[in-house]
Amino acid sequence: MRIVWRSFIHMLRFIRHDMMQIVALVSIFLCGAVFKFGVPALETYLMGYFSKAYILKPYYGLFDILFSIISPTMLCYIASMVILEEKDDHVSVYLAATPLGKNGYILSRLVIPAVISFVLTLILLPFFSLSEVSFSTVIMLSLTGAAQGLIITLIVVVFSANKLEGLAVTKLSVIMMLAIFVPYFIRTNAQYLLCVLPTYWIGKAVHESSYMYFAFALVISALWIAVLEHKYELKSN
Repeated sequence: MRIVWRSFIHMLRFIRHDMMQIVALVSIFLCGAVFKFGVPALETYLMGYFSKAYILKPYYGLFDILFSIISPTMLCYIASMVILEEKDDHVSVYLAATPLGKNGYILSRLVIPAVISFVLTLILLPFFSLSEVSFSTVIMLSLTGAAQGLIITLIVVVFSANKLEGLAVTKLSVIMMLAIFVPYFIRTNAQYLLCVLPTYWIGKAVHESSYMYFAFALVISALWIAVLEHKYELKSN
Protein backbone atom coordinates (compact mmCIF):
# COMPACT_ATOMS: atom_id res chain seq x y z
CA MET A 1 0.00 0.00 0.00
CA ARG A 2 2.96 2.29 0.61
CA ILE A 3 3.90 2.01 -3.06
CA VAL A 4 0.36 2.97 -4.06
CA TRP A 5 0.49 6.09 -1.88
CA ARG A 6 3.88 7.04 -3.31
CA SER A 7 2.42 6.75 -6.78
CA PHE A 8 -0.51 8.94 -5.76
CA ILE A 9 1.83 11.56 -4.25
CA HIS A 10 3.79 11.51 -7.51
CA MET A 11 0.54 12.34 -9.33
CA LEU A 12 -0.05 15.29 -6.98
CA ARG A 13 3.43 16.61 -7.75
CA PHE A 14 2.65 16.34 -11.44
CA ILE A 15 -0.53 18.38 -10.93
CA ARG A 16 1.42 21.28 -9.39
CA HIS A 17 2.94 22.09 -12.77
CA ASP A 18 -0.35 22.07 -14.74
CA MET A 19 -2.24 25.35 -14.41
CA MET A 20 -5.45 23.94 -15.93
CA GLN A 21 -5.62 21.25 -13.25
CA ILE A 22 -4.94 23.77 -10.50
CA VAL A 23 -7.83 25.84 -11.87
CA ALA A 24 -10.01 22.70 -11.76
CA LEU A 25 -9.21 22.34 -8.05
CA VAL A 26 -9.90 25.99 -7.28
CA SER A 27 -13.18 25.86 -9.23
CA ILE A 28 -14.61 23.48 -6.61
CA PHE A 29 -14.48 26.25 -4.01
CA LEU A 30 -15.59 28.90 -6.51
CA CYS A 31 -18.69 26.88 -7.42
CA GLY A 32 -19.44 26.35 -3.74
CA ALA A 33 -19.15 30.08 -3.05
CA VAL A 34 -21.37 30.98 -6.01
CA PHE A 35 -24.03 28.50 -4.89
CA LYS A 36 -23.86 29.52 -1.23
CA PHE A 37 -23.83 33.29 -1.62
CA GLY A 38 -24.77 34.05 -5.23
CA VAL A 39 -27.95 31.98 -5.50
CA PRO A 40 -29.63 33.42 -2.35
CA ALA A 41 -28.70 36.93 -3.51
CA LEU A 42 -30.26 36.20 -6.91
CA GLU A 43 -33.33 34.77 -5.17
CA THR A 44 -33.74 37.97 -3.15
CA TYR A 45 -33.48 40.07 -6.30
CA LEU A 46 -35.97 37.93 -8.26
CA MET A 47 -38.45 37.90 -5.37
CA GLY A 48 -38.41 41.69 -5.30
CA TYR A 49 -38.55 42.07 -9.07
CA PHE A 50 -41.45 39.66 -9.59
CA SER A 51 -43.11 40.30 -6.19
CA LYS A 52 -43.10 36.59 -5.37
CA ALA A 53 -42.62 34.85 -2.01
CA TYR A 54 -40.04 32.54 -3.56
CA ILE A 55 -38.73 31.54 -6.98
CA LEU A 56 -35.51 29.54 -6.70
CA LYS A 57 -35.95 28.21 -3.15
CA PRO A 58 -37.89 25.06 -4.18
CA TYR A 59 -34.86 24.11 -6.28
CA TYR A 60 -32.16 24.64 -3.67
CA GLY A 61 -31.80 20.86 -3.43
CA LEU A 62 -30.70 20.84 -7.08
CA PHE A 63 -27.79 23.14 -6.27
CA ASP A 64 -26.75 20.80 -3.44
CA ILE A 65 -26.79 17.86 -5.85
CA LEU A 66 -24.81 19.83 -8.42
CA PHE A 67 -22.11 20.66 -5.89
CA SER A 68 -21.96 17.05 -4.66
CA ILE A 69 -21.26 15.97 -8.27
CA ILE A 70 -19.10 18.89 -9.42
CA SER A 71 -16.64 18.47 -6.54
CA PRO A 72 -15.70 14.82 -7.27
CA THR A 73 -15.98 15.35 -11.03
CA MET A 74 -13.27 18.01 -10.92
CA LEU A 75 -10.97 15.83 -8.82
CA CYS A 76 -11.53 12.77 -10.97
CA TYR A 77 -11.16 14.87 -14.14
CA ILE A 78 -7.66 15.75 -12.94
CA ALA A 79 -6.91 12.05 -12.43
CA SER A 80 -8.17 11.20 -15.93
CA MET A 81 -5.93 13.87 -17.49
CA VAL A 82 -2.92 12.45 -15.61
CA ILE A 83 -3.77 8.94 -16.84
CA LEU A 84 -3.99 10.13 -20.46
CA GLU A 85 -0.75 12.11 -20.11
CA GLU A 86 1.04 9.06 -18.71
CA LYS A 87 -0.41 6.96 -21.50
CA ASP A 88 0.92 9.39 -24.13
CA ASP A 89 4.36 9.28 -22.49
CA HIS A 90 4.20 5.48 -22.01
CA VAL A 91 4.68 6.01 -18.29
CA SER A 92 1.65 3.89 -17.39
CA VAL A 93 3.18 0.85 -19.13
CA TYR A 94 6.38 1.35 -17.17
CA LEU A 95 4.55 1.76 -13.85
CA ALA A 96 2.48 -1.38 -14.48
CA ALA A 97 5.73 -3.34 -14.86
CA THR A 98 7.09 -2.08 -11.50
CA PRO A 99 6.13 -3.44 -8.06
CA LEU A 100 3.19 -1.00 -8.21
CA GLY A 101 1.56 -3.24 -10.83
CA LYS A 102 -1.58 -2.61 -12.82
CA ASN A 103 -3.88 -2.94 -9.80
CA GLY A 104 -1.76 -0.53 -7.79
CA TYR A 105 -1.80 1.92 -10.67
CA ILE A 106 -5.61 1.77 -10.83
CA LEU A 107 -5.81 2.29 -7.07
CA SER A 108 -3.53 5.33 -7.15
CA ARG A 109 -5.14 6.95 -10.19
CA LEU A 110 -8.81 6.02 -9.86
CA VAL A 111 -9.78 4.71 -6.44
CA ILE A 112 -7.82 7.06 -4.16
CA PRO A 113 -9.02 10.23 -5.99
CA ALA A 114 -12.61 8.95 -5.71
CA VAL A 115 -12.20 8.29 -1.98
CA ILE A 116 -10.66 11.73 -1.44
CA SER A 117 -13.50 13.33 -3.42
CA PHE A 118 -15.98 11.56 -1.12
CA VAL A 119 -14.24 12.93 1.99
CA LEU A 120 -13.92 16.42 0.50
CA THR A 121 -17.61 16.55 -0.42
CA LEU A 122 -18.50 15.24 3.03
CA ILE A 123 -16.63 18.20 4.53
CA LEU A 124 -17.63 20.95 2.09
CA LEU A 125 -21.28 20.13 1.34
CA PRO A 126 -22.62 21.02 4.83
CA PHE A 127 -20.95 24.42 4.50
CA PHE A 128 -21.99 25.20 0.92
CA SER A 129 -25.45 23.58 0.96
CA LEU A 130 -28.48 25.80 0.42
CA SER A 131 -31.14 23.47 1.80
CA GLU A 132 -31.28 21.91 5.24
CA VAL A 133 -29.77 18.48 4.62
CA SER A 134 -29.33 15.83 7.28
CA PHE A 135 -25.94 14.24 7.86
CA SER A 136 -27.20 10.96 6.41
CA THR A 137 -28.23 12.79 3.23
CA VAL A 138 -24.81 14.44 3.07
CA ILE A 139 -23.22 10.99 3.27
CA MET A 140 -25.44 9.65 0.47
CA LEU A 141 -24.81 12.67 -1.75
CA SER A 142 -21.07 12.35 -1.12
CA LEU A 143 -21.15 8.63 -1.99
CA THR A 144 -23.22 9.02 -5.13
CA GLY A 145 -21.22 12.10 -6.15
CA ALA A 146 -17.92 10.22 -5.80
CA ALA A 147 -19.38 7.39 -7.88
CA GLN A 148 -20.32 9.86 -10.64
CA GLY A 149 -16.81 11.29 -10.58
CA LEU A 150 -15.38 7.79 -10.99
CA ILE A 151 -17.80 7.01 -13.83
CA ILE A 152 -16.82 10.18 -15.70
CA THR A 153 -13.12 9.40 -15.20
CA LEU A 154 -13.57 5.92 -16.64
CA ILE A 155 -15.60 7.25 -19.58
CA VAL A 156 -12.81 9.72 -20.35
CA VAL A 157 -9.94 7.22 -20.18
CA VAL A 158 -11.88 4.52 -22.06
CA PHE A 159 -13.06 6.67 -24.96
CA SER A 160 -10.13 9.09 -25.29
CA ALA A 161 -6.80 8.53 -27.00
CA ASN A 162 -5.14 11.70 -25.68
CA LYS A 163 -5.70 14.74 -23.44
CA LEU A 164 -7.34 16.78 -26.20
CA GLU A 165 -9.92 14.07 -26.82
CA GLY A 166 -10.20 13.65 -23.06
CA LEU A 167 -11.25 17.27 -22.66
CA ALA A 168 -13.96 16.86 -25.32
CA VAL A 169 -15.23 13.58 -23.84
CA THR A 170 -15.31 15.16 -20.37
CA LYS A 171 -17.59 17.92 -21.64
CA LEU A 172 -19.89 15.38 -23.28
CA SER A 173 -19.98 13.06 -20.26
CA VAL A 174 -20.89 15.92 -17.94
CA ILE A 175 -24.20 16.07 -19.86
CA MET A 176 -25.15 13.06 -17.73
CA MET A 177 -25.54 15.50 -14.84
CA LEU A 178 -28.54 17.08 -16.55
CA ALA A 179 -30.61 14.04 -15.57
CA ILE A 180 -30.85 15.41 -12.01
CA PHE A 181 -33.27 18.06 -13.31
CA VAL A 182 -35.71 15.55 -14.77
CA PRO A 183 -37.60 14.56 -11.57
CA TYR A 184 -38.13 18.26 -10.82
CA PHE A 185 -39.52 19.29 -14.19
CA ILE A 186 -40.98 16.19 -15.88
CA ARG A 187 -43.95 14.81 -14.00
CA THR A 188 -45.02 12.11 -16.47
CA ASN A 189 -43.72 8.56 -16.77
CA ALA A 190 -41.51 9.78 -19.62
CA GLN A 191 -38.94 10.63 -16.94
CA TYR A 192 -38.19 6.91 -16.55
CA LEU A 193 -36.54 6.92 -19.98
CA LEU A 194 -33.47 8.20 -18.11
CA CYS A 195 -33.60 5.56 -15.38
CA VAL A 196 -30.33 4.03 -16.65
CA LEU A 197 -28.49 7.16 -15.49
CA PRO A 198 -27.50 7.23 -11.81
CA THR A 199 -27.91 11.01 -11.75
CA TYR A 200 -31.62 10.63 -12.48
CA TRP A 201 -32.06 8.61 -9.29
CA ILE A 202 -29.97 11.10 -7.29
CA GLY A 203 -32.29 13.89 -8.39
CA LYS A 204 -35.33 11.76 -7.59
CA ALA A 205 -33.93 10.85 -4.17
CA VAL A 206 -33.52 14.49 -3.16
CA HIS A 207 -36.76 15.63 -4.77
CA GLU A 208 -38.82 12.95 -3.01
CA SER A 209 -36.62 12.65 0.12
CA SER A 210 -36.23 8.90 -0.42
CA TYR A 211 -33.17 6.89 0.54
CA MET A 212 -34.47 4.03 -1.59
CA TYR A 213 -33.69 6.07 -4.70
CA PHE A 214 -30.19 6.74 -3.38
CA ALA A 215 -29.80 2.95 -3.20
CA PHE A 216 -30.94 2.68 -6.83
CA ALA A 217 -28.37 5.32 -7.78
CA LEU A 218 -25.57 3.39 -6.06
CA VAL A 219 -26.55 0.07 -7.66
CA ILE A 220 -26.73 1.56 -11.16
CA SER A 221 -23.46 3.42 -10.55
CA ALA A 222 -21.81 0.12 -9.57
CA LEU A 223 -23.01 -1.43 -12.85
CA TRP A 224 -21.63 1.50 -14.85
CA ILE A 225 -18.30 1.29 -13.03
CA ALA A 226 -18.04 -2.49 -13.53
CA VAL A 227 -18.70 -2.24 -17.28
CA LEU A 228 -16.37 0.73 -17.80
CA GLU A 229 -13.62 -0.79 -15.68
CA HIS A 230 -13.80 -3.95 -17.80
CA LYS A 231 -13.48 -1.86 -20.96
CA TYR A 232 -10.54 -0.01 -19.42
CA GLU A 233 -8.84 -3.32 -18.65
CA LEU A 234 -9.34 -4.46 -22.25
CA LYS A 235 -8.01 -1.15 -23.58
CA SER A 236 -4.91 -1.23 -21.36
CA ASN A 237 -3.96 -4.80 -22.32
